Amino acid sequence: MESTIYPEASLVRSDLAGAVSARQACAEPSTPARPARIMIVDDITLNVKVAKAHLSAAGYSDFVSLTDPSQAIPTIERDHPDILLLDLMMPEVSGLDILEQISSTATYGKLPVLVLTGSDSRELRQQALKLGAFDFLTKPVDPEELVVRVGNALKLKNHQDELEREVQKRTA
Repeated sequence: MESTIYPEASLVRSDLAGAVSARQACAEPSTPARPARIMIVDDITLNVKVAKAHLSAAGYSDFVSLTDPSQAIPTIERDHPDILLLDLMMPEVSGLDILEQISSTATYGKLPVLVLTGSDSRELRQQALKLGAFDFLTKPVDPEELVVRVGNALKLKNHQDELEREVQKRTA
């Protein structure tokens, strides 16, 4: 269990205005069928709530949140998120275990994973990157940076999805 906990929720409100302006600079990729679905996995409920509050203030609306990391893979399979915000240091099932399962699955191996961690361990970061982590944010997260990094990851995923659809269309 990580020792770093986000500031009290009442302190978050002052940062939300900055997150909204950062969000405006980074438009949410979406498909005509649905907006981007963001999955958040952290064993500390307050961390999930704060990340969700920052992203909600920035205009994101479709969330899947878990505090039980053992349910991450079944939830990914059921809900098909567009991005995963993942804590690394969790009891029973670590974020690294989840990353390893994701990267070994062809269907979800391309899911962008943004790691939110209180650890500054270089070895841990390298291991997560080798397992397919897209990016890192250190807790407590800066709301503007969170919004921009999520937006960037979703833009890249959206472009990759479009290219794959085009290839399938041309080779069908």
